[in-house]
Amino acid sequence: AVAGGEVSAVAVTEAALARIEKLNPLLNAFNALGPAALAAAGAMRGLALRQIIVHTMNLGLTLLFVAFLRQGAFGSAAATLLATITIDTTLTWRLSWRVTHTPTSAWVREVVLPTLLPALPSVLVCLCVKFVFGIASWVGLLGVSAISGSLYVVLVAMFGLRAQDRLDIGRVADRLPAPARTLAHRLSNGRGAASQRS
Repeated sequence: AVAGGEVSAVAVTEAALARIEKLNPLLNAFNALGPAALAAAGAMRGLALRQIIVHTMNLGLTLLFVAFLRQGAFGSAAATLLATITIDTTLTWRLSWRVTHTPTSAWVREVVLPTLLPALPSVLVCLCVKFVFGIASWVGLLGVSAISGSLYVVLVAMFGLRAQDRLDIGRVADRLPAPARTLAHRLSNGRGAASQRS
């Protein structure tokens, strides 16, 4: 009974650890353009100072959870997540918005939603396949990944491209090979070519 309880506790810990590890990249995705915008604006000192604070807090929480509270890998992952939530989101994100003179609502509308919304159907496809059919082989994993990735690309092309994105695609369309050139012209709606002629 004790061994069974230990196995069950390990399984619960591993499941919680897997969920925590997925949350951190998701949070970073919401500010994926932030570091690039700060670098373009020459605000690397502010970014570096904030990253030092994040990593220092992460290290301190890791020592607390792992060395003193004996939480192991779960404590280390929790420390990273807490540092990201409490420091990175409040300091680095706000610095990105301030340097780019972008209010939070505009950042969400122009950066987060165009990438997040087209991804939701792909995520639902993956979840449905996982819980209804299960994925028991590499072939199945690659197949589901190819289907969900293709669905994401199609949805971004149909609904996620802004006017500037279509203009940029049109500007490089004539430099592409024939099949890709045709697709690029369709995605750009002829905007890039018209701009170059003018």
